[in-house]
Amino acid sequence: AKATTGGMNADALLSRNAEILKLLDAATRARGDGVPTERELALAAEAEANIAALASAAPPRALMPGCSTSSTAPESSNGAAPFKTFVEVARAEGLLRLPCDVPPRAHVAPVANGTLPGVPAVPMVSGVEDVDDDVPGYVPRAADGTAFRRDETTGRLYYDGPNGDVPRGDARVTYFAPAAGPPAGFQWHLVPGVNRLRSRDEVKFYTRADVVSQDPLDAGAVFRFDVRRPKLGHGVSFNIGAGEDGSPLLSYSALRALYELPDGSKWCEHVDYYDLDDVRQTARAVGHKVWRRTVLLPDHDEERELVRVRGRRHTRMSKCEYESWIYTAEEYNREAASAGLAGKEAFFWRVGFDPETIRQVEVRD
Repeated sequence: AKATTGGMNADALLSRNAEILKLLDAATRARGDGVPTERELALAAEAEANIAALASAAPPRALMPGCSTSSTAPESSNGAAPFKTFVEVARAEGLLRLPCDVPPRAHVAPVANGTLPGVPAVPMVSGVEDVDDDVPGYVPRAADGTAFRRDETTGRLYYDGPNGDVPRGDARVTYFAPAAGPPAGFQWHLVPGVNRLRSRDEVKFYTRADVVSQDPLDAGAVFRFDVRRPKLGHGVSFNIGAGEDGSPLLSYSALRALYELPDGSKWCEHVDYYDLDDVRQTARAVGHKVWRRTVLLPDHDEERELVRVRGRRHTRMSKCEYESWIYTAEEYNREAASAGLAGKEAFFWRVGFDPETIRQVEVRD
């Protein structure tokens, strides 16, 4: 017998969604890195509607009090146990959100004097030194072979290339300290052209990157990123377009993985953060008018606070423009107490943000 939910054929909807996933996979293979077609968007919307229909018609025992979907009871004839499994998987994949999936709004005291009241300022190491002791014989150098110069006072690396020219594109990026494979949680489906790879072993992973700044005012300064032993709060700002005045629009991002494709292009996986204006524009784009209530905490700091965007993204490392410094509220306090924020344009975050629903969500690394 087919499982039914509230008079609805649940098996049919689940089967249809399985068919849609196959169609979308085939379409993705066909278009490569191109923009999704209208048909793909329509199929995705249909799949979401099916999930919503299944969720809204859940039998009483499918969702337990407290939003727990776990149960040790045997499968019943009304399809409740299979539906619990569906709900658990859908929530885990981010396809379904229940009211309890949105973290409760905390009433935290406003930020004052550079620290967050109520958060203890305990001792903490602010980061690790930029050392290469785990890469025997490694000499920091640019992709063109030019060895970097190290400033003995600051420890900062600089590129002194021919004629003072700064390399462009992937030539700005040097990956080193190879990794055995991708880090935990790596999103393979976001890798450009992953379906055309003969084997995933063709993708090379690294733990560190040196990126030459292309800002003339930086005089060839090199940004070093480390995904294995990252400095506390250390992130990256990517060029994500141009503003109305022609200046680059920059992201707030934190690296999760560094990798190189068979064609030599250098990519990274990262999480993003939005400032107040980003949230406002995202909400306006979908006609959401009460975004302050559904996204921000009551004491949101408009100058220094960001929200963590749900999910991960992949970007070419050559789009790196600058470093960024983004801490949790606790980390921000610790750094402020030890003068670790000196000279940094630092930010902190407390809540996650779903740009599709314009609501707070729980986010995990």
